[in-house]
Amino acid sequence: MTSNPEPTSVGRSAADVAAEAQASLAEAATIAAPGSTAADIERLRGEIVETLRELEDRLDVGKRVNEATERATLRLSELRRTKPLVFAAGVISAAALAGCVVWAVARKISRDLDL
Repeated sequence: MTSNPEPTSVGRSAADVAAEAQASLAEAATIAAPGSTAADIERLRGEIVETLRELEDRLDVGKRVNEATERATLRLSELRRTKPLVFAAGVISAAALAGCVVWAVARKISRDLDL
């Protein structure tokens, strides 16, 4: 089973970022050899830190859910302000759908209990 990694905003998946981090760590091992300059080591350290921060951002599910919720809230607020009738129709439709689901579940439970 192959997973389809989610592309990031810059076109890189979390797997690509992880692979880059692994490559950076391998490069760090070779640069840390005698004769490496302090500037080389600091540059590589900065790259590794940046890559790890990208990974943390990509893999922080709670943060991503919060960002998606905030975007949806802003879009709904904008819709409510610019197109109130469309917003009202959406709210009524959602309420009707929720009512139908509750009714269907209650009906199923009531029929199961009458066996």
